[in-house]
Amino acid sequence: MSAVLAALFSTHQVADEVRTRLVQDGFPTDRVELASRVETGHAEVVPASSLAEKLTLHFRQLFPAEEEAIQVLSRGVVAGRARGWAGVRP
Repeated sequence: MSAVLAALFSTHQVADEVRTRLVQDGFPTDRVELASRVETGHAEVVPASSLAEKLTLHFRQLFPAEEEAIQVLSRGVVAGRARGWAGVRP
């Protein structure tokens, strides 16, 4: 079983600093991701026509039962904030 922790940051720079710190503290680089308008991460390869659709579909893969969280994260990134997440395996 794995857990996913997601956060919405005010800017890409802040999210990038948090990502760097998580990796420095021992999180494997393949378990920490950032999505912003600057760096779309895995959402870039989702087959959809707009960034908003790509983000919604991407977040739905991470949080399949959390529609409200999916919408908050997607809208936040489109509005210029950045979303960071870390996967944790107990």
